[in-house]
Amino acid sequence: MLDNSKKNKKRTLFILTFFLLIAIGAGFYFWQIRGQFQNVASISIISPSAQDVWAMGSTHVISWNTKNIPSENKISITIRRIPPPPLPLDGQEFDPILFINLPDTGSVNWTIPTAYPAGTYIIAVNSYKKVPITNVIAVESQPFKIQPLPLSQDIYPLYNSDSINWSAPHTYSLEVPNGGIFGSAVDATVATGTMNPSKFFSPFDKYYKNKLTALGWKVDNSLLANGPASGQVVYRKGDAVIAVNFLTIFHDISNTRPEQCPCDVDLSLFSSNFSSSSPILTAPNLSQ
Repeated sequence: MLDNSKKNKKRTLFILTFFLLIAIGAGFYFWQIRGQFQNVASISIISPSAQDVWAMGSTHVISWNTKNIPSENKISITIRRIPPPPLPLDGQEFDPILFINLPDTGSVNWTIPTAYPAGTYIIAVNSYKKVPITNVIAVESQPFKIQPLPLSQDIYPLYNSDSINWSAPHTYSLEVPNGGIFGSAVDATVATGTMNPSKFFSPFDKYYKNKLTALGWKVDNSLLANGPASGQVVYRKGDAVIAVNFLTIFHDISNTRPEQCPCDVDLSLFSSNFSSSSPILTAPNLSQ
């Protein structure tokens, strides 16, 4: 009985020693692997993040974090569009390279050009030693959206919105004497072949004159533009701009006599709601 007891103790001690050695080995392996993972080079994108909506013409910060990447490495940033909406069958409508050979500062400002169609996009941040690019370390952002700037809420409700088929808001550059103002616009053709164009544009012009004046907007007389049965009125409030336009297109045009109807009539509304427009619109001549 004593011999069996000693044998059992030895067997138990052996088993405990065996599992202790396994545990020590597993722990050593875990810490070794953990150290390897901790030393892996990686990039994470902070901005843009999932479901962000960035407006064309606006400036945003693209930001990222790098880990275990040499500080002398350079950064390039690229962009691609993904469905929806459907992509073009042949190439892209824009340059996919946003930046190249940036220092790894963790962020860069990007002003979104008007060439980018509205849609869903992904940005990639790439780290590399030099050009030509080899052994690149890269990561892609979550999908985000690029859309036109929203129209000013003071434009709504749109004139005669129940019977006029206004377009969806789209990017537009309003031409003024000192350059162009980037913003969004809607437009509509309200008459074709009419003999009385003022029947269509006069109520439109009056509607926005009364509406915007009541909301504190003032006409900038320096930006008034007129033509035969056509006109542009620019309203200002701080740095914000709203333009009310109507255009008459004459079917009968002659060099020897004035244009004559039948005519088509187009209406359009434009707004810009950010201060980058203000350097162009200097010294306004506002109606009192």
